[in-house]
Amino acid sequence: MCGRYTTGTVRPSELDSRFGASGAADLAAALGRYNVAPSEAVAIVAADPSGADPTGRRATSARWGLLPPWARGLRERVRPINARAETLATTRTFAPLVASAEHRVLVVADGWYEWLRSEAAAGTAPGRRTGARPKVARTPFHHRVDGGEPFAMAGLVRTAWLERSTVPDDVVPATDRRDRVPVPTVAIVTCPANAVAARLHDRMPAILAGPDEEAAWLSDDTTADDVGALLVPLADDRVTVAAASPLVNDARAGRDGPELLDPEARAADDAPQLSLLPGDPAAP
Repeated sequence: MCGRYTTGTVRPSELDSRFGASGAADLAAALGRYNVAPSEAVAIVAADPSGADPTGRRATSARWGLLPPWARGLRERVRPINARAETLATTRTFAPLVASAEHRVLVVADGWYEWLRSEAAAGTAPGRRTGARPKVARTPFHHRVDGGEPFAMAGLVRTAWLERSTVPDDVVPATDRRDRVPVPTVAIVTCPANAVAARLHDRMPAILAGPDEEAAWLSDDTTADDVGALLVPLADDRVTVAAASPLVNDARAGRDGPELLDPEARAADDAPQLSLLPGDPAAP
């Protein structure tokens, strides 16, 4: 699963230099983030088959959470944030999207979070109550690739035409007063976790292994039958995990800064948390 991620070290210039996309100057607000959450604007890279862009790719933004074609506003309840790689071609929601390069995009990141539940941290079975144990905070862990380099998660995008009255002016230009306006929405593809990520969750983002895989994911020449080879767990030795701050846990509080990667940064009333995974040296 991928329910929260970071773009903290990604700069607009890297969307050009690393991902070969133009238009990045308009995406500063979606980059440099340490707590990207569902429903927010995220930075994506898409192919530009029109030829209008000399790079062949454009950087733009989409709302995280795939809205259905019948959606009237941003708050529709049906808006999956993830799509399972193994069932893309057979799921009614995703099959038409994965079949077309027009809907396949790169979701740019430099890390993602998963959580160690308090029961696991305390060494108890999930759901079992133990009054004798101290309260332990739900512990976020930050996953990085290649020591913190930017990477691309596979994404599927669909544009929803929403009633203008339901869409804030920060989503579409205030000057756009049409009855319905286009809002791109995206889901991040997930795959089975590799051995490193599996210590926290059985799923991980489907991270495209490098520029060749990114190009294949965006290519018209890649069919729905071909994409399975791209959506596989990243090699274990490319992923590292470190404890993060419990301040990550509440995205609604507006906490978003590099201090979220410091496990010692916490609110005054936060319960203690572990900074080691079970099985690490000195872990309980």
